[in-house]
Amino acid sequence: MKPFLVLALIVSFAAKFQLRSESLDRFELKRFGTGEPVTLDEFTGKIVVLDFFASWCQPCANSAPAVESQIQQYFAGRGGNRHGIPVQVVSVNVDADDRAQTAAFVLKHKQSLVVNDVDGALLGKLGGRGLPYFVILDGTQKSGPKARFEIVYRKLGFEGAPALQQVIEKIGGSRP
Repeated sequence: MKPFLVLALIVSFAAKFQLRSESLDRFELKRFGTGEPVTLDEFTGKIVVLDFFASWCQPCANSAPAVESQIQQYFAGRGGNRHGIPVQVVSVNVDADDRAQTAAFVLKHKQSLVVNDVDGALLGKLGGRGLPYFVILDGTQKSGPKARFEIVYRKLGFEGAPALQQVIEKIGGSRP
């Protein structure tokens, strides 16, 4: 029985380790309001914080101001994280029903870059099952001539800006 338990723990640990080194495939979403394409490649060399939201989501309304001020503006004002890597918050709207309500939400919370994922394809691909959902990507790694976007954090719900800042500050430092 003990060897089985040890094997189960090793498999569990390996699964968690793989999650941390999982790469995200390229995507293209349309910018809210203009419809112009926004691709993941535009963020090469940056840390990307994906903030999935909907205008009707009260927890999203609670987290949006902190994400914009304590993540986007905070790191922009400092020139990136402690390793000098720029940080970009991308607010991802999953609400297909009410453009006017979404526009009011975006304006109220001063979200600087908003894209649409109204079919929830990217949200689902990243394992999101509710809102708000946060994903942090490390776009500083190379895979041949192209950047590789590594998923370093996923979380349903908002743990607070300090938790996100802590993850962001570690990117670019020495890796285990």
